[in-house]
Amino acid sequence: VSDTITQFLIENRERFCKVFPRDDVFVIELHNSKELNKSIIAFYHCLGTKGSEAFSLAISNAFRNILNISTSYKTHQIGSIILASTHIRPNDIAKALQHLLQVIENGDIRGVVSQEIITSSIFKKRIIDVAKRFGVISRKSDLSEIKRIASTLTNIPILVDEALRELFIEKIDIDSLKEFLKKIASRKIKIKIIITSKATPFLLEISSLGAIGYIIKQSIMPKDILIEVAKRRLISGEVKMFCTICYNITTINISEHLKKCDNIFECHVACPRCGSRALTLIDDKQISIVKNVLDRLKSYGDISKLKPEEKVLAEKIVKEANLIMENGIAGIIALQGRGVGVETAKRILARSTDLNTLIYNIVEQEKLFLRTYKYWT
Repeated sequence: VSDTITQFLIENRERFCKVFPRDDVFVIELHNSKELNKSIIAFYHCLGTKGSEAFSLAISNAFRNILNISTSYKTHQIGSIILASTHIRPNDIAKALQHLLQVIENGDIRGVVSQEIITSSIFKKRIIDVAKRFGVISRKSDLSEIKRIASTLTNIPILVDEALRELFIEKIDIDSLKEFLKKIASRKIKIKIIITSKATPFLLEISSLGAIGYIIKQSIMPKDILIEVAKRRLISGEVKMFCTICYNITTINISEHLKKCDNIFECHVACPRCGSRALTLIDDKQISIVKNVLDRLKSYGDISKLKPEEKVLAEKIVKEANLIMENGIAGIIALQGRGVGVETAKRILARSTDLNTLIYNIVEQEKLFLRTYKYWT
C-alpha cells in the first residue's frame, strides 16, 4: 500500500469506520440488544490484558454501586466488554466514569478493584490455593470439605491480603488503570460514546471469548448465520454410544449418519452387534461405572434396591436410552447442547419440525442456560 493511500485512510478513517480503538480518544460502543433486553458496552481502552482486567473490575463496581446495575464482563487487550443486566443510556455510562474519576482523585482505586474482585470466582479459587499453602486447608481435603469452609476464608485477613497481593501481581495492572483515568481527568484523552444498532467487528471479535461471549454473539448474529454456525458445532463431531443390552460400545459420526436420513425424527440408531436401539451416550470415564450399575440393576430387578447414587445414574441411563429410542439421531443432537438434559431435550424436540428448527431451539435453550448458570467472573 502506497504512503498516499495509507495517509488517506488515516485521515478519513472516521468516515469509513465510526468505531475503532485509538489512544487519543476513549471510544465506547453502546449496543442495546432487543433480544436480550440488556446493554452490551465495549470500552476500547487499549490497556493490555492486565489493565483490561483492572478496568473491568472498576467499572463493574461503579455500575453496581452508583447505578444499581449488575454486570458481567470479558476482558481483551484492546478493551472490556460489559454485559449489563438492563438497557442503559449514555448518561449512565458518564455517571459511572465520573465516579471512577472521583475515586482516582481520592486515591482509592485499588480499594475499589479489591472490593469487586473479592466477589469473583477467580478470587475464590485463589484464596483456596492460599489457604492450602498456609495449612488452613489440608491438601488432602475433598471437594465437599473445601466447599463447606470456603465461605469462611474471607474472614481471615492474612489469607485475603495474600490472595489479593498475588492477583494484583499476576492478573491486574492497577498502575495502567490509574494512568489511564488520570489522562481522562486531565482531558488528555477525550471520551466518545457511540450507540450502534449493529455490533461492530471489534465487538464481535472480543465477544467470541468464553461464555459471556457466547451469549452476546448469539444475540447479535443474524438467525441464518447463527443456525449454520451452531449446526457445525453440534453435528460435526463423533459420539460414543453404549448399548444397554449387550454393553457394546460404538462410535457414530453425526453428520455422516444424517446423510442417510430423510426425516431426522425417524432416523434411528441401533447397536451394530445386537440391533437394539436402547443406546445411551457415554464417555471413557463412565464405562465401568455404567456397566456395574446396569449389572446390579439386572441382578436386583428393581431400581429401588440400588444405592442412592446408583439409582440416580440408572434413572439417567434409562431416560436417555428411551429418548434416543424414540427420537433417534435427533435426540442425540439435542443432547449435544450446553446444559441440555433429557427433560429439556424432550421439550426442544417437541418444538422442532426439521434440522434447522432443532438447531435453533437448542441454541435458544443454551442461551437460557448460560444466562442463569453461575459462571461469571
